[in-house]
Formats: sequence, structure tokens, C-alpha cells
Amino acid sequence: MPSSTTSSTAGAALCGFEVILIAKMLSVFVVLGVVSISNSFLVDSDIPKHHLFYIFGTCYFGLFSLISFLLLHSTGAADAGNLIQTDQKDQENPPSAAATFDSGLDMCRNAFLMMGKNGETQELTEKIQAMDLLTKEFVQLQSNFANEGILLHHSDIWINTFSFLGVGHYAYVAGVNKRMKEVYLQYCATAEDSPQLRRPEWRAAEATDTTSGAAFSSVACAEYWEKDISDTKTPDPDKVCDSIAKAGSLAVIQWAREKGYQWNEHTCTVAAGKGHLDILKYARSLGCHWDSGTCSAAAKGGHLETLKWAHDNGCPWRTDTCREAASEGHLEILQYARWHGCPWDAWTCFSAARRGHLHILKWAIDDGCPWHAETCTAAAGEGHLELLKYAIEHGCPWNELECSRHAASGGKVEVLKWLLENGCPWNTTAQTCSSAARSGHLETLKYVRENDSPWDEQTFASAAAAGNLEVLKWLQDQGCPWDERACMDAADNAAIEALQWLRDNGCPWDARTCASAAGIDFATLKWAHENGCPWDAKTCEILAESNNLEGLKWVRERGCPWDEHTVDAAYDSGYEAMMNWAIDNGCPVSPYIQARLDGIF
Repeated sequence: MPSSTTSSTAGAALCGFEVILIAKMLSVFVVLGVVSISNSFLVDSDIPKHHLFYIFGTCYFGLFSLISFLLLHSTGAADAGNLIQTDQKDQENPPSAAATFDSGLDMCRNAFLMMGKNGETQELTEKIQAMDLLTKEFVQLQSNFANEGILLHHSDIWINTFSFLGVGHYAYVAGVNKRMKEVYLQYCATAEDSPQLRRPEWRAAEATDTTSGAAFSSVACAEYWEKDISDTKTPDPDKVCDSIAKAGSLAVIQWAREKGYQWNEHTCTVAAGKGHLDILKYARSLGCHWDSGTCSAAAKGGHLETLKWAHDNGCPWRTDTCREAASEGHLEILQYARWHGCPWDAWTCFSAARRGHLHILKWAIDDGCPWHAETCTAAAGEGHLELLKYAIEHGCPWNELECSRHAASGGKVEVLKWLLENGCPWNTTAQTCSSAARSGHLETLKYVRENDSPWDEQTFASAAAAGNLEVLKWLQDQGCPWDERACMDAADNAAIEALQWLRDNGCPWDARTCASAAGIDFATLKWAHENGCPWDAKTCEILAESNNLEGLKWVRERGCPWDEHTVDAAYDSGYEAMMNWAIDNGCPVSPYIQARLDGIF
């Protein structure tokens, strides 16, 4: 009996393998047939490629399920019963993940061999070798990360997977978990740049960047957005054309104009900044306004042909065109702009120095560009020592103390060393220590102290403002003096942990601590008051100026004094409800404000 059962089970398992293999092969052949037939009319369609993958993938799995069902029924009830029994045994004693994975790869090997009719081609051999390697990696991973989620810890698997997703989906991937965020950023660092990932320095990241990028990648997606998503106001309807110009689809912006969406000069700026010349030409052909921002955006993005076309067609430009080209290191664009009469000023050299573009600076100076002391200051602060040397050697004006202060703030020890060796007296002022402390650069702070740079109470206050406990502890151990400014600056920067440490270690405070916290972080104000910090009328004045009515009520209930400056602050800031509450609750009113309220003037 045991041998009979074993034989029957093995036969059923073999039958099941054959069913699965045949079903997969038939499904692939059918889907490939559909792809080849539909290729002629899909090649020029507006459907994104990844949508086609979804469609054909769905067809494949649907066919696979149907064919498997039909074939299983054709094998007979006895074989089906044996398959079910085998499956039940597997559930009672499930194989390890590695064993299951390995058996699956064995099936794939057999499939490849059958498809090659046992005459392994080079391609099939490589695939089988790759599977062997993957099996070994899987087993190793299982032993290393048995309890931690294998896929989450194998970066290479996810990076390869993300290559099919592409860049521009950070907002979605990062929302899964911290590990996904880290791996996606690792992938994006080596992937082609994307409009959805880069953003101007003057604004923070927006979650809507990826939404608009996907929504306006094709007309089909845009129509879906308008029908089902546009009521979420992502993006703002007034900025639809800007978002499309950023995404770069001419067909979509044509669709948007037909739908009545508005555009303005910023649309041209966005298109130029991304190098979408076809969109820029289309917008201008229909009278869309532009301004000097178009040229500066093209220069910043490194799009020479776009800049040429814009200038040739009458787009104005200003000094910021040269400044942006210098900042981004685009020498060819800077040269074109200058040779065609674009103005520049000393901020061109400053921008090149700040970003460390020595070749840009050299060309600009040779071509007569002016410069000022901020050029050297920027180079020192960013640690561009060779550029700093070149500028000083070629007569650029510089402020020794400003250079040293910015170098200390940036933690640029090598720059500080060179400055000191070349006669810069940064070790004669306490500002150097304060700058290093404010930026939290402990090693820099140690270096300047080793070179006899003085310090004072402001050094401690600067470290407190940064909230860096390591620096604070080192300063205390080294005997740096402190005073009430340390607590005040900690409160002014919502550094409540630093404030608590200062108080635990005996640092004094005064009413300025509460006043500073009032306009920044009410939780810090509450903690300070509850731990005995004094306050005065300035606290109420700042709360009124910040329109924090609940905060003002809270401090008044606890006896915080006020004066006419509370009403003055509310009146000057336009907070009528705040002002009325203060007056109704007995706050003094200055004669000037009273006269204004009485309508005298």
C-alpha cells in the first residue's frame, strides 16, 4: 500500500506539472499572437507602454487560469483527487521557502530544456545559469534574513524592479516604508533624471509633482484625470498647463487648450526650463506670454537650443540668464548669452564660486565680468579652496573675517588652515567659534580652539540655537562661559531638548526665554513657564503678533502681564478678533490706537 500510494501521488504530481507547463506555454503563445496582431495599430497609440504591459499581463493570467482549469478536468477525477491529497499533505508539512523556490526554478529549467528540445542554445544556457545563481542567493538570503523579510533586504531585486517603474514616483514608493524609500532613492541616484524628482531650489518638494507627471503623460491619462481626479485640485486648475509643460507632452497641452485651460508666462518658463522646445513653440504660436524667466530657465536647465530659439524670437533676458548658466556650470550657454549681448554682473562670478565652477569663473574674469568680496566668501563657505586661491591671487576683493566665518559655519577645516597660513586673523575673534558652534561642527570647533581662537557667551548661545547636545556638552566640559542668551536662543529655535539640558545643568534664564518661545513653539513656552521661567508683557505682545489667541488666553489665565503693546501688535497685524478680545478683557490701549479706533484719524 505505501508504495502504491507513493506511485500514485508521484504520477499525479507529474500530471500536475505537465498541466501547468502546457497551460503556461499555450497562454504565452496566445498573448504573443495578440501582441503581434495588435502591434500595427498600437504602435502609434497614445496608451503608455506600462499600461500595455498591464493589459497583456492580465490576458496572460486569465488564459493561464482558464486553460489550467480545463486541462485539470480532462485528467480525470482520480488524478484530481490525488492532486488534492498531495496538496493537503503539503499544507500539513509545508516545505521551506528555499525548497519551494528551488523546485519552482527546477520547473523553469525543465521548461527551457523542452522549449530548446534538449539542444541548449547559448541563451537558454545563460538563463539556466542565472537561475542557479538566483537559487544560491535566495538560500543565502533566507539564512541571513529569516525573520526580517527577504525581499525588503535585497536591494538589487528592488532596484531591478524599479527600472520597470521608472523615476518620478517617489511620493508613492516612499510611503510604503523606510526601506522602500531608501532603495528607491538608491535606484534614482543612478537612473536618468526626471522632472518629477528635480525641483527648483526655492521651493520644497510637493507630493503633487508625481501625480501631475503621471496624469499628464498622455491624453488618455489626462482625460482620466479630468473625469475622475480633477475634483481633488491636484494640480490647481489654474496651473494645469504649467504641469503639462513640465511633463513635456505636446499632445496633452494641445488637449488642455482645447478644453479651455489657461496659460501664462510661467508656462513658457516651465517648458523652457525642461527643454520642451516643441511646447514652447506651440505656446508662443498661440500668443502665450513670456518674459525674461524663459531665458533664465533655459540657461539653468542647460538647454542651449531652447535659449537660442527664445532669443532669436524676441524673448527678453536679464542678468539672471548669465547667473543661472554660471551657477549650473553651463559654459557654452554663458558664452552664447554674452556673445549675443546678454548683460551680467558680479553675481555671475558669485554663482560660479558658490557652486565650485572654476572653469566658469576663469572664463568670466578673462571676459571682463565684475566680481566682489562675496565671491571669495561663497567659495570659502562651500569649501572650494582652489577657486578661493585663484580668486585672491587674481585680485578679487575679499573680507578676511567673513571668509573665515563662513568657512567655520560650513565646517571647512582645510579652508580655515589655508586662511590662517596666509595671514587671515580669524583666531583673534570669537565669531569663528560661534559660527562653528551654530552649525554643529564639533571637529571644526575643536580645531579653531586648538589654534587659540577665543570664545564667549555667544558661542554657547549659538550652540544652543542649533540644539546640538554633543557640542553643548563639549563646551561645558571645556569651560566655555554661558549666560541667559543660551536659553533664549534655544527657545527661539524650538530646541526644547537643548533648553532642558541647559536648565538641568544650571544655565540661567530670564523673561526673554518665554518671549522667544511665544512666537515659535507654544509647547516650549508651556514647559518653560511650568518649570519656573519668568515672563513679562513681551510674551503677550508676541502672542498677539502671532495671532495665537488661545495661547494669549492661556498665559493670561496664569498671570502673565500685558500692556498697550499687545493691542498695538494685534492692530498692526490686522488681527481684529485678537485685538477685540484683548480690549474686552482689560488690556491697556495706547492713545494712538484709541484715536484710530474712534475714527479721529
